[in-house]
Amino acid sequence: MKGGTVTRDLSAAEPWLQKSAAVGDPYGQYLFGTVKLERSEYSNAADLFRKAAKQGLPQAQQQFGELLMRGQGVPTNKFDAYVWLLVSFDAGNLSVTGDLQILQSELGVTQTDEAKIKAQDLEQTVTRAVVARGCTGWPGEFDAIPAPPPPDIQTFCH
Repeated sequence: MKGGTVTRDLSAAEPWLQKSAAVGDPYGQYLFGTVKLERSEYSNAADLFRKAAKQGLPQAQQQFGELLMRGQGVPTNKFDAYVWLLVSFDAGNLSVTGDLQILQSELGVTQTDEAKIKAQDLEQTVTRAVVARGCTGWPGEFDAIPAPPPPDIQTFCH
C-alpha cells in the first residue's frame, strides 16, 4: 500500500510471538511479554520477561524489575527489583536510573550493597549468555522495542 500505514494488530502478532517465545528466543519472549503486559496479564508477562531477562536482554531485565518493584504478576520484592534493574543498567540500559535511585533510597545502604553483590553474581551468567551469542553492541539495541541487529552481527547470533 503506497503511502499508507500498517495498523498494529496484536491478535495477528500474538501467535507468531508465542511461537518465538516457545522456542526460547529472548526477543520473542520479551515482545510476547509486552503483549501480555498491555493486556494486563501481569503474571504471564512476568514469566516471559524473567525468561528473557535470564538470557541477558536488558529491556526484559528492566520490565521484570519494574514488575517486581510494583508487585504486578509477582509478589513485591524491591530487593530483587533493584538487582534486575542494576543488571539492566550495567548492560548499558540507562533508562532505569530513576528507578534504581528510588529503590536505593528505600532499601538503604546495607541492602543496596547486598543487592549489588547479587547483581554481580547474576551478571556472570546473563552476560555470558548474550556474549556467547554475539548479540550485543548495535544502535537501537536498548530501544523499548529493540532494533534488530545489523546483518554483520546477525551472522554471529545463535
